[in-house]
Amino acid sequence: MSARTAAKPTLDTGTKPSRYLFDEVFALDADHTPQPANTVGLAEHEAALAQAREQGRAAGIAEGRRLAEDEQAKRLSSALERLSGGLAGLGERAAADRAAIEQAAIRLARHAAAKLAEELIAREPEAELTALLRTCLAEIRAVPHLAIRVAEDQVEDMRRHAGEAARLAGFAGKVIVIGEPQISAGDGRIEWADGGVVRDVGEIKQAIDAAVEEYLASPDAASPQSGNQADE
Repeated sequence: MSARTAAKPTLDTGTKPSRYLFDEVFALDADHTPQPANTVGLAEHEAALAQAREQGRAAGIAEGRRLAEDEQAKRLSSALERLSGGLAGLGERAAADRAAIEQAAIRLARHAAAKLAEELIAREPEAELTALLRTCLAEIRAVPHLAIRVAEDQVEDMRRHAGEAARLAGFAGKVIVIGEPQISAGDGRIEWADGGVVRDVGEIKQAIDAAVEEYLASPDAASPQSGNQADE
């Protein structure tokens, strides 16, 4: 008995199978019909592209402006720092110049005062010693006598001035005027029993010079604050 292979039944739908197309849209609506693909018109596309470009350009301009402002702020800050440093240096130089000018003015004033004192002594060599005598007579009216030592060429003038000063002070004692060759014009000594005073123009000048130089060498003389206080 020979075996027969039974033939498989085939389903004939009466239609040919469709090929798979990749560009087909398989979305279906509620009644199972395909939906058309979302498309954008050329004009709308160009408008959107122009808008995107405008937005990008505006953003680029804003970013560029921000960067420029930041750079400008940095440059301004740097310029202000340099200006501040320059002003500080200028102030220091001005203070130093002012201190130098003040020192020169003090030395000039000292020199002028010394010259003026020399001229006054040459004109009236006994004037300052007479003023000193008046001061002494107010305190020593009870002493029996005074000795006044001056330069030899000043004896007569000093005797006249001393007599007048004693009379005005009510001094009843004796006034003796003695000339000595080692005493310079304008200098002199007034002596009494238990005391005396000396006027030495050279020593006075040295004391003034020392005081001036000490002041000029002190920190206060070069301090800008001392100049500001002097202005006030």
